[in-house]
Amino acid sequence: MMRLVTYILVGLIFGAVSAQPSVSGDTDSPLVKFGIAEIASALTAQQEKISVHFEVSPAADEQSYRLTYTAGQVKISGDELGVMYGALEVAEWINTQQDLEHLNGKQGTPYLHNRGLKFNIPLDARAPSYDDTGDAAQRNILHMWDMTFWRAFFDRMARYRYNVLSLWSPNPFQVMTKLPNYPELALDDVYVTTLTPQGPVGEWGDAGGLTENVLSNLKKVKTITIDEKIAFWNQVFDYAKSRGVNIYLYTWNIYTNGTYGQYGLSDDIDNSATKAYYREAIRVFLETYPQVKGIGITAGERMEVGEGKDVADERERWLWETYGLGILDYKKDHPERTVNFVHRVWYSKFDQIMKYWSQYPDPFDVGFKYVKARIYSSPQESPFIGGLKKGLEASNLKCWWNLRNDDIFVYRWGDPDYVRTFISNLPDGITAGYHMGADGYVFGRVFSDKNPSIQGTMELDKHWYKFMLWGRLGYDNSIPNKHLASLLKTRYQVENEQLLMDVWQTASKVIPQVNRFTFHTGDRHWAPEMCASRETFRFTPFFRVPRPMPHTGILSPKDFVAGKSGSVGPLQIADSLMLWGDQVLTRVDQIKGVGYDLPEVKNDMKAFAWLGKYYAYKIKAAVLMERMTTTHQPSTLEVQLQETMREATECWLNYARLSEAHYRPQMYARVQKMDWQKLTKMVQLDEELVVNYRSTNSLPSMLQMTSPKVGLEYPVRGSTKHVLATIPKAGEIHLALYDDRDELVNYYVHQGVKGANKLVWEDLSPWYLKSNHTLVLLFDGMTQSLKISK
Repeated sequence: MMRLVTYILVGLIFGAVSAQPSVSGDTDSPLVKFGIAEIASALTAQQEKISVHFEVSPAADEQSYRLTYTAGQVKISGDELGVMYGALEVAEWINTQQDLEHLNGKQGTPYLHNRGLKFNIPLDARAPSYDDTGDAAQRNILHMWDMTFWRAFFDRMARYRYNVLSLWSPNPFQVMTKLPNYPELALDDVYVTTLTPQGPVGEWGDAGGLTENVLSNLKKVKTITIDEKIAFWNQVFDYAKSRGVNIYLYTWNIYTNGTYGQYGLSDDIDNSATKAYYREAIRVFLETYPQVKGIGITAGERMEVGEGKDVADERERWLWETYGLGILDYKKDHPERTVNFVHRVWYSKFDQIMKYWSQYPDPFDVGFKYVKARIYSSPQESPFIGGLKKGLEASNLKCWWNLRNDDIFVYRWGDPDYVRTFISNLPDGITAGYHMGADGYVFGRVFSDKNPSIQGTMELDKHWYKFMLWGRLGYDNSIPNKHLASLLKTRYQVENEQLLMDVWQTASKVIPQVNRFTFHTGDRHWAPEMCASRETFRFTPFFRVPRPMPHTGILSPKDFVAGKSGSVGPLQIADSLMLWGDQVLTRVDQIKGVGYDLPEVKNDMKAFAWLGKYYAYKIKAAVLMERMTTTHQPSTLEVQLQETMREATECWLNYARLSEAHYRPQMYARVQKMDWQKLTKMVQLDEELVVNYRSTNSLPSMLQMTSPKVGLEYPVRGSTKHVLATIPKAGEIHLALYDDRDELVNYYVHQGVKGANKLVWEDLSPWYLKSNHTLVLLFDGMTQSLKISK
């Protein structure tokens, strides 16, 4: 039955400006009230006079609205969430001072019905997410227990048109539930660790795990009982519902964090006690939080299966006998509730998934990392989903796309054309929705900015343009750039909003272009903001043989010089980066406005520009290095190489100076420390290594420093990606790889600990398989070496 709800909002033109709603009708909808408040705020700001009528119909299409405008009166009709979105649209038009007559007949219908954020939630040092070994997680733990934070978070999600928040945690149950059969597991209070992340792989155990090292170094930061925690999260989830946001909980498995050893629990897949615990945990979680829309799970990570057993089958059996049966236990008492389920396709197989989960009674979808960890790479359809699409179609399933941003954390990004194209290329028919987020960063409150007016604010405000684009264009992929430019004009009060949009968009092309040239599937393998992986800075020799993104036609410098076929050469990539950098640096200071953070936005554009130019010179240098291996005139190319590396270093120095002026160093959870001074030392070492890489005396002179105090082993237990380096004290380990002509072909630097260091150097394999090489360990003036044969 249709309910007519009418509100008249009047912003007085004379005297004190205020919005005076006169309400008639019968509704207490918090969604509509939020829309009213947004219009009232816009009226107050713009000193308008307008009446608005709301018509809520449960029979209307989901999340849809229709606007009509007649003689100063706006009518908003639709379902409850759609009416809220319609009200937000009206408020936006008032704020941007657009003619409301153009709203007449405007309709809103979701392009994608599920538009979400992925949030790896750092609840407590005793209940870490994946991965909490970065400063972003550690600095945001306390904020997760602050209702002020969540109100601000969900308000912004609504304004940006997100309607899903997926909270990711390996095991949140001990800090969010009271389990009748496990009373000792419930954890009061909130703790952080006093340890400071330093970056070595596994320093706090594996990602998402919990070690005695952390448990022995705890500090209480909030006193709160488990009952108060439960009340708090019910309040959080109620507020999410009042903004039209559905909550999903995602877990990795098997992580008995904070419970290991108690009640016989362990991470052993065959442990019946652990199965019983998880079965009860998910049942009680659903009983405790009736607002939760769905559950998502991850197979693998810690699901070790005994030798001789069917790995996929054993994993699916465990998941079904824990989460599956636990949800069925809950539904026996609550048959009216629908519990959506998302099974990630990760360490799993379709046939085994369907063997167990085909009997699930409620909506069942799968999840997949759409472009691995690189949402900022290519807007075209992902080259990694071909096999998945066949499985989805055969199983009649849909997929939630995990849009992983493990590339851009510090600098503000904004390219509406990229986002629009990306979303339009998500495959029809099999897309359930998306959630966007990071594994290596928590977008909570800002903590690394030096500007005191920005420090402590919401990351969703600092990066508002990026988050707004992914949410708004997910809801309405036809929003024209002209309207988006009006939002920029309103926020920054700029004289030329189109200039601001164009320069920002140009600066934002840099990271995707670099990622297409050197594509890395995993989060720990690459951080383009620092030109580094978890293990090492990426030196220029590596850029001779990067792995370009599939289906882009991009040639590596090695393949390019060898004359292999491809549609995009490395020098074209470099020229584009150079062009965009020059365009930004030429035009950015022409942007005039008064927005409080506009200077920081412009600084970030300049940072992207200098970073892009740095990569351009680095790619050019890699091409020169390749050419020098085949030419008969190396001396001419050596001069070019020296100049190119000098230019690269200068561009980096400009990038570092800009960054250090505005940001503090921070540890990234999945890679290493974003410290421009330390990285600059690597850049300068890179220049020195490349300029001298053909010196005939370099390798022999190093081998003269051979010392028994350091040790080198390769491969390690048959693994061609691991090197065992033994050093007498903590310090910087250098590994150098030389070919059979004693020319440097790759380099690696990692902070080591005293004793044996098992190092991951995944870039070894492409080199050593092609010819005979010498691997050299350099530490504190001492060396050891190994011959690596083809």
